[in-house]
Amino acid sequence: MYRVRPGGPWIGREPLLDLGLDVPPAIAGVPGTIVPPGVPLEATMTAVNHARVPVLDARLRLAVPPDWQVQPLAPGRKAVLGTGDSVTGRWRVTPPASAAPGGYRLSGELGARWLRPVNRVAQAELSAPSAPPGGTVDIGDVAFALERGGYGPVERDKSNGSWKPGDGKPLSINGVKYAKGLGGHAPTELVVYLGGACTSFTSDVGIDDERDERMQGSAGFEVWADGAKAADSGVRTWQDDPVTITAALPGARFLRLVINDGGDGNSYDRGDFAGAKLTC
Repeated sequence: MYRVRPGGPWIGREPLLDLGLDVPPAIAGVPGTIVPPGVPLEATMTAVNHARVPVLDARLRLAVPPDWQVQPLAPGRKAVLGTGDSVTGRWRVTPPASAAPGGYRLSGELGARWLRPVNRVAQAELSAPSAPPGGTVDIGDVAFALERGGYGPVERDKSNGSWKPGDGKPLSINGVKYAKGLGGHAPTELVVYLGGACTSFTSDVGIDDERDERMQGSAGFEVWADGAKAADSGVRTWQDDPVTITAALPGARFLRLVINDGGDGNSYDRGDFAGAKLTC
């Protein structure tokens, strides 16, 4: 139950202004907020006036981390921002080639005049990935630029287990055991930064033997090189032996590994990229 009462004349209330800051993806399936060192990104900021009164001299400003370069592409300024109006600014932002792996922040600001100055702020959290791997490496030993697990985290060199980290068992697909690889649960998505330095990925895939007593589980395994699908296992069930998939990666900036639910829901869809190798 709420008690509502008049709050005074609306004209004295600060205008309702929204501000959003977005870094759209340059590669389909890879968030734009993953920013390799030395590679430019585009940031877009939009302000919208939802108030019943206009605001004046609306200006958008973008602040970047130290040593990052920023170049305006669209001015992001409007003399009068009326009801329902918007103003958009765009910038090209380039992190230094020496940027260390980790988190960074873009900060956007809207400044405008009403009865008094008004300001809004928006932020975008970025991450610089680790350097590409070298040689032939086990995928479980590689740093992820992005990890999304369908039921708990993706486990390295173990099956998915449950929702707790580190609760998996040794990797096993229809009786074939593996010392190395990744265990996930549909829907799972992993992104690895390659920087054009790698040539191929190969892995056995299938439903892990850590399954429900009702013998359920089916999933598909996909490998993407940037925005192009490079390998697809089709649907694999708990009855199937492991199958090997291989993907060519020449020139790819990112590797994306996907476990989907096979089209029938994701109950007990614990899937493995087993014995998986990345060659760079």
